[in-house]
Amino acid sequence: MTEISVTHTENLPLVELEQVWNRLYPQCEPNAFLSWSWIEAWLQSISLPYTTITAKSQGEVVGLAIFVRNQQTRRALISSNQLYLHRTGSPALDQIWIEYNDFLIQESSKKAIRYAMAEYIASQMHWDELLIGASKEGVFTPFKLLGYEPQKDWENISYQVDLKFIRDSQQSYLSTRSSNTRYQINRSFKRYEKKGTLAIVRAESSKQAIEWIDEAAPLHKERWQNHESGSGFENPKFVQFHKCLIEKNIANGVVDILKVSAGDYVIGYLYNIIQGKEVKFYLSAIRYDKSEKKLKPGLVAHHLAIDYYNSRSFDVYDFMGGDSQYKRSLSTQASPLYFMRIQQPWLKFKLENKLRKIKQRYTKHPRYEEQSEDIQFLVTGGCQNQTDKGPQYNNARAVYCSYSATKGELEVLSSLDYQPDNGIQHPETNITFKAGSIIDHSLWVPTETEVLKCKLPSLEIVEKYSHSSFNDLHHVVEHNEQLLIANTGNNCTTLLQTQEGTVLHYSANASVPVFIDNLTDYRQIKSTKPHLSHPNFCFVLNGKIWITRCDLMDAVCVEDFSLRINIGQGLIHDGVIHNKHIYFTTVDGKVIVFNTETLAQTAYLDLRELMPSISGWFRGILPLSNGKVLVGMSKLRASKRLKAKNHSPSQIFCIDIYRQQVIWQRDTLSLGLDTIFSLLPYTDR
Repeated sequence: MTEISVTHTENLPLVELEQVWNRLYPQCEPNAFLSWSWIEAWLQSISLPYTTITAKSQGEVVGLAIFVRNQQTRRALISSNQLYLHRTGSPALDQIWIEYNDFLIQESSKKAIRYAMAEYIASQMHWDELLIGASKEGVFTPFKLLGYEPQKDWENISYQVDLKFIRDSQQSYLSTRSSNTRYQINRSFKRYEKKGTLAIVRAESSKQAIEWIDEAAPLHKERWQNHESGSGFENPKFVQFHKCLIEKNIANGVVDILKVSAGDYVIGYLYNIIQGKEVKFYLSAIRYDKSEKKLKPGLVAHHLAIDYYNSRSFDVYDFMGGDSQYKRSLSTQASPLYFMRIQQPWLKFKLENKLRKIKQRYTKHPRYEEQSEDIQFLVTGGCQNQTDKGPQYNNARAVYCSYSATKGELEVLSSLDYQPDNGIQHPETNITFKAGSIIDHSLWVPTETEVLKCKLPSLEIVEKYSHSSFNDLHHVVEHNEQLLIANTGNNCTTLLQTQEGTVLHYSANASVPVFIDNLTDYRQIKSTKPHLSHPNFCFVLNGKIWITRCDLMDAVCVEDFSLRINIGQGLIHDGVIHNKHIYFTTVDGKVIVFNTETLAQTAYLDLRELMPSISGWFRGILPLSNGKVLVGMSKLRASKRLKAKNHSPSQIFCIDIYRQQVIWQRDTLSLGLDTIFSLLPYTDR
């Protein structure tokens, strides 16, 4: 390409900007957020001065970008003249949230054009900080070449469904999803079909689209009312922007408003932006029926939308940025997005960054915190007895909490402290919550001799179950609408039918049958140790019941003992199935992962190698995404196996198994927990 010249213009009239923008856009890689439809609505909604950067080659416009200036003072000392790319720096104005943010660049020579524009901005635009995002990593490359070191303010994953691949492989979309996802969607379909025929319909006029958006607003407000950022529909600028975008673009197919219903019952609305053969899911407004806890309206709506676009030969359904379980469950691929801060090499920023690093060092922020993400989850465990009387742990505690990647803190969202009624267990046995499960938006969790059902997210106890055969329970999970319980004290797995109160016991050892005396109340026995195999965690694999056996260092199918996973490596806990993998922990800090189909080991990590100074009892694992897991570690206590006087406090670690990295670690003092039994996935978002 010949020489590229770059200039800037203040407040270029919209009529002129529209002409040059629309001439250039067809020569660029399609990007819905850089279309004139988006840019025009954005400029009209912000009503602020702006600067247009124009790159030309041989008199032809080959690159465009729009910046807005913002003056920020932080910590009462640092004043910064900021430039935002296609954003403003105002939270209210930026709530519309642009993704895949970039310069608009002619495709044929985009590297040279991008570099020329970055060089001009760096040398001619007079700024202290340049803020760009949410963008792909390549957007920042020319600034790195110019000697800048972009700082990562935000990182997230954009999840997508590759519709073209599914069509080319002649598969149905649903068949590519996990059995659990298929089950939830199919179950919800059946329940919704009782209300009427499931349908997904596109608004065909701007009038109808605006009517549907108005109907969606209350659902969206209800869903996000307790979220820090709140619903965009509470923000007049957000509403103004999107109504402008929708009214002008529903007819030309740039915007889709979809209504999902079962007969006359409205399940929800989806707002999508169309980019050539790609669909960008922007937001949803879903009706959640509290009386129908097994319904999954979000999964149903997105599944219908994915099929809708697949049948119309679209290539990609993009959930865009934001890590959520439903996105992981429904997507086939993912890619990162970043929000970066590029700073001039001024002394004030060097001092600010230096002080920030010192603070991070002394507050023990993680080495790999740039990989962390916000997450909500549940922790079950207990608190140590602070007196010399009674058991070592005298308070069962469950905590619904969040980890903020920005603050680097664990925060209690709700909690439950519990002591059983007198007579329900031996007075000298520990009072803790063992490993629980999330079943139909409720927490099911055992104590030594009971199983509790707790409403989420409040953790209000709604049901209790106990049986004379219960002793030293360790885990509960659902199986065929019954409760599957690790009945450790009786060396078995117990299947409890909650309605009838009947039980069925499966021995944890092939050669040793279950012997439970119906005249004995095992709840009143302090301890049945030593246990033959110490079964401590249940899971269901291919429809069969499995149990993790701590002392035998394996997992075995109690319905067919020929099926066995020889784990070894130490005393085993857990057995959490996630996608096509089973995650186990050992009490001395190993994480071992097996494939659910081949039962072969696929990953191994020794946390002691990453953290030699840490000592504790490792138990509780929560798989996240992309090889990341949360792992719990309880403070050591005196026992026959481990004796320690000085020990680390109980902690939760976020680990990248495949990169062998500790992303973050936090003690559980703020959660009020001294021992941890399980980490469970849950969010009320």
